Formats: sequence, structure tokens, C-alpha cells
Amino acid sequence: EIMPSLVGSEMCIRDRHEDVFYIATNEGIIKLKLNEENEFQPLGFIGNSIDKTVNALYEDPDKDHVLWVGADEGLYYIDHSSTEEETLNPVTGLEDIRVTAIARDQLETLWVGSAESGLFEIELRNDHAYRVTIFDRDRTFPSNQINSLYVDKENEVWVGTFGSGLVQLNRAYFHHYELQKKAQIAHVNAIHQESEDTYYLGTDNGLVMAYNEPGKDSLVFEIMKGTEHLKIAGLQVQKLSLIHI
Repeated sequence: EIMPSLVGSEMCIRDRHEDVFYIATNEGIIKLKLNEENEFQPLGFIGNSIDKTVNALYEDPDKDHVLWVGADEGLYYIDHSSTEEETLNPVTGLEDIRVTAIARDQLETLWVGSAESGLFEIELRNDHAYRVTIFDRDRTFPSNQINSLYVDKENEVWVGTFGSGLVQLNRAYFHHYELQKKAQIAHVNAIHQESEDTYYLGTDNGLVMAYNEPGKDSLVFEIMKGTEHLKIAGLQVQKLSLIHI
């Protein structure tokens, strides 16, 4: 057995330049390579990730040499441009945060969700979080427990919570969708945008389509038939409306 139990909803990242996959597990980050026979070959663990509970991986869309890593032990990054052996580099100031989700917006702000400390808006200077804004219950944010993050085409941040539904956040306000009341859904584990007005949510109660109806400001939420009894931890929406669960 080469792979421990997988954890988190952002569990697998494929390197853009090589057929190498990074897998988040509760015992570190394992690397797999796709060989010529289209089979996975284990390359072992990234050294200093061993014994860390890794919950999220995020490949920076603007810096393709950077892989962000969220773990129970804090926020880290891997610099692929380095000629040295791959290693986890800690982000100073977030060592005590159980990181569960990571995203980056078009203003180069890093958003970090945590298991119990709320949402963090982070401006980075090298590997140091030099300006941090916290969104939590003490500051009127709906939840301290963040499961998933997604930045849409309008640069709005969507926050999936544990127990408190969905939050839509921009620079001026946030909108809280209490899905427990609307669709008997409490936990939002994954978020993806299919089109300008349509989103898919992975929840503990199936796959949910969220969409705008003409003339209405608020979203409509609909559980997709046949998925009601599925606990969906991750989503990937691709072209031609193919949804991978």
C-alpha cells in the first residue's frame, strides 16, 4: 500500500508541464507520475510533508511554479522553479491555522479558509503574510468553519462552509445563503462555475445547481436528481458541461 487515506476536497493537482500528480493525504503529499503505459508510478512523498495532514492543494494561476499547500499545521508553498529538492516552505504568520481551502483572486490576494478560525484575506510579501484581514463570527461573518473557496469570473469569492451554507463575498459586501432553510443543505464542500449565471456545489446532500432566474437578484438552488444521497467532496467542471465528481 503506497497511499494513505485521502483527505480534503482539493486533493489532487496535476503539474502543467509534466505528467506528475501531487496528492494530498493525511500523511503528507505523495507524487505520482503517469508513465508511457498510462499507469501511475509512485515517486514517493515530498520529504518534509511526511506526517502532516494536508487538506488542500492550489496551483497558482499567475505563478505556475508555485503550489500552495494547506495543512493542519498551517499554510505552505512549493517552489517548482527551485533547482533544489522539492520542499514545503512555511508562510510566516499562519503557522497555527488549520488550512482547509485556498484560492487567489485577480488582485493577487490569497484567500485562505480554515477549519475553525474563519476566512483570511492575505497580501503576501515573499513568503511572509504581511497584511491579513480576518472574516469570522466575531466580525459578523456567518461561519468560522470553511470547507471550500472559489473565485469567479467577476472576481467575487464564494465560500463554502461547514454547517452554515454558502457565502458570496466581494469588496463591498457579503451575501449569506442559508441553504439549510432553502434546500436542507448545511455543508458546502466544493464550488465551481459553469457559466456566468450557473454554479455547481458539492454538498453532503448531493450535487446542487445554483443559478440566477431572470428578474431575481438571489440564486435558486436545485439538488440534481439521482445525487441526493451522495456526499460530494470535490468537483471539476470542464468544457461541454462535463462534471467530474
